[in-house]
Amino acid sequence: MNQSKLDMIIQLNEEKPNCYTVEENVVNNFIGHAAKELRKKTKVSGKITEFYHVDKVFGSINGLLPGSTGKTAYRICKNKFETEKLLEWADLPTLNSSYFTHEQLKEAKIFIDESVHNKFVLKPISLGSGKGIIFNVDRENIGESWNRSLEIQRNRKVEEPSFILQNYIDGFDIRICIVEGQFACALWRVQPHVVGDGNSTVRELIARKNEQRQKSLYFQRFLYDMDEVLIEKIRSQKKDLDSILDKDEVILLSDLGNLAAGAESVDITKMVGENLINLALKSVAAVPGLYTAGVDILTENLKADIGYIIEINTNANHKVHYMPYYGEIRTPYKNLMENMLVKYKLKAGLGLDQRERRIYRDITKFNNYKEIYHSKLTNLLMQK
Repeated sequence: MNQSKLDMIIQLNEEKPNCYTVEENVVNNFIGHAAKELRKKTKVSGKITEFYHVDKVFGSINGLLPGSTGKTAYRICKNKFETEKLLEWADLPTLNSSYFTHEQLKEAKIFIDESVHNKFVLKPISLGSGKGIIFNVDRENIGESWNRSLEIQRNRKVEEPSFILQNYIDGFDIRICIVEGQFACALWRVQPHVVGDGNSTVRELIARKNEQRQKSLYFQRFLYDMDEVLIEKIRSQKKDLDSILDKDEVILLSDLGNLAAGAESVDITKMVGENLINLALKSVAAVPGLYTAGVDILTENLKADIGYIIEINTNANHKVHYMPYYGEIRTPYKNLMENMLVKYKLKAGLGLDQRERRIYRDITKFNNYKEIYHSKLTNLLMQK
């Protein structure tokens, strides 16, 4: 395991996880809570919530999709491979995925055989929330992995199942939240794991994890099942449920970094480096018609000069920032309303207060990135 990540996991094990009660919960009304804080009115119609300044609409959100997100941006980001090709065009670092239809297993095997890398991640093109993703794919298990992922796609009624193969990198899986062109917050999604104390079995450590998670309003829904999948993951690390782990020995219970799969979320807003924040800003700016998104980045270190963009989520579920397993609570929906209001005031010729002027300065930096990519795209189209 990446040593920097291992050290942080061991350090987290000494901290007490957050515990959220019903009284503290704003899960079902993030927007309403933000509007109350900002003294703004909202109007709800179905899944659409409109935000009002005096009697004028200054922004909206449809489910998880901000009203500022264009159709082109939504279409591009829905397809992982198309997103990656756009980012490569913008000279932004990606994992250089290779695309395959569901009928190209033979070609995928050849690709792995000819690659200088020996471990890959297999991902469905159009599924989210970690569904159908297979880790540690190699020339020995590509066939089995392919069929497992394909079955999941078919069960999910994907009309044209397809895949991308990416190089496997053992690093930090982080989500950077960009709201209307401004960095709002960041989260590290830690793979499900247990840390040894020198006395307890893996089974006992998992039971303690579940006991702790049951105390949290959000994480009580995602308990660890000691099923065959989990047991096989433990077995792959030369352990079993009755193994006693050494002090600070870490084993993974899953490769998935999704919270629904048992991952633990850690707020890293004050820890993530400027280079990674700028990478997230640039990636959102590169997508036409996109201003708000959750950018997933894989990096070997939270202060690294470089990271690899995995995905850009137009429908990012920002509630994860309100209820991190470890660390401070963040309020991206409040940021969304504030930043949409700043844009509205500028367009309407209204004055900005001191805080709004600071927001505007941040958004200006993003807009400069957007203009650079727009000009580059325009020049490319003119050449054609």
